[in-house]
Amino acid sequence: TEIYTLSLHDALPIFDTDGIPLAGLSIAAPAFQTSLKDFETASARPVVQAAQALSRTLQSSGAFTHERSAN
Repeated sequence: TEIYTLSLHDALPIFDTDGIPLAGLSIAAPAFQTSLKDFETASARPVVQAAQALSRTLQSSGAFTHERSAN
């Protein structure tokens, strides 16, 4: 049996001020155009930086608040 990978993916969470994930940032690339190693090398830093920047922006703006249940 052969398994074919059609695309490569990477994703990171976007956190609110309490450290709760509210969203995710993901990227993908066709697997036939790049190797996994090249994809990871090219995408790791930019994806982490973008997720951190989005988290900081969300946290500093107070754009989202939520109520926790009293369980």
